[in-house]
Amino acid sequence: MREIYLLKKTLFIYLFIFGIAGIITAMFRKKEWGRHMGISIGVWFIIFIVFLFSSWAGPVTLGAVFLLISFMAIKEYLSLSDVWNIPSGFFSLFLLVLILYGALQNKSLFYLIPPLSVFLFSLISLSPHQINKKASRKSFAFIYWGWGLMHIVLIRRLPHGFGYTILLCSMIALNDNSAFYAGRLLGGKKLAPSISPGKTWTGFIAGFLMDFIVAFIFRFTVPHLSLSRLLLIPLVGGIIIPLGDLIESAMKRDFGVKDTGTAIPGHGGFMDRFDSWAFTFPVVYYLLVWMKGG
Repeated sequence: MREIYLLKKTLFIYLFIFGIAGIITAMFRKKEWGRHMGISIGVWFIIFIVFLFSSWAGPVTLGAVFLLISFMAIKEYLSLSDVWNIPSGFFSLFLLVLILYGALQNKSLFYLIPPLSVFLFSLISLSPHQINKKASRKSFAFIYWGWGLMHIVLIRRLPHGFGYTILLCSMIALNDNSAFYAGRLLGGKKLAPSISPGKTWTGFIAGFLMDFIVAFIFRFTVPHLSLSRLLLIPLVGGIIIPLGDLIESAMKRDFGVKDTGTAIPGHGGFMDRFDSWAFTFPVVYYLLVWMKGG
């Protein structure tokens, strides 16, 4: 019954949030946003619905959704690295299934998979030609975009896991969007012009503050947490979330592309959309473990 209550209340809050986003976008419709905002907001709504209901359904369903997201992000990274092939895809999928099983049933297996992936990708890249590039990039892609994202399953399995997933992903999504709107509307000094020219310190501060606002708005999802422990999550998240975004932006600069793909209309590729998620999930999971799950 409590999870139904969390589902309904979160859905109501987000309908209000999407309404506000639509109003702001309409008010500044002549602003150069750099993307088709109607499509972008609509896709965000679909992502929200898929995430919320899969998380409510339980760790298995949520894990299946993120297994697909992880696989597509790995494929994008390896394609941009020119090392994607059928064996790489097969073994990435195989290891993702093992990671999901480990997250659900055996944490030792979950922690064993990253070093195992290094050996496995070295074996399938065995050749005197570019083995260092091929093996390292395949291993990195799997650990970063696979193992990192799949920590969401471990978070969901914690006591009060549904509440944690709502709180954390709300922080990530609203940090990202607050930084975007504030940066576009208010401008300001560039945060890292050589990596991501569109990001500003104004956007960073807006996103950081928004995480604390989100913590208070969604406090009903984790009522067992003391105020001091609750505030640790946005304190850490407010720094880690934009860092994840910057790391992915640096990857794109290295590849010489603006977007990692076109799979998600209005957003780009899977790496573009889930950049902060892959970096933030592991950090916050171990923070929650340190806090003993509340």
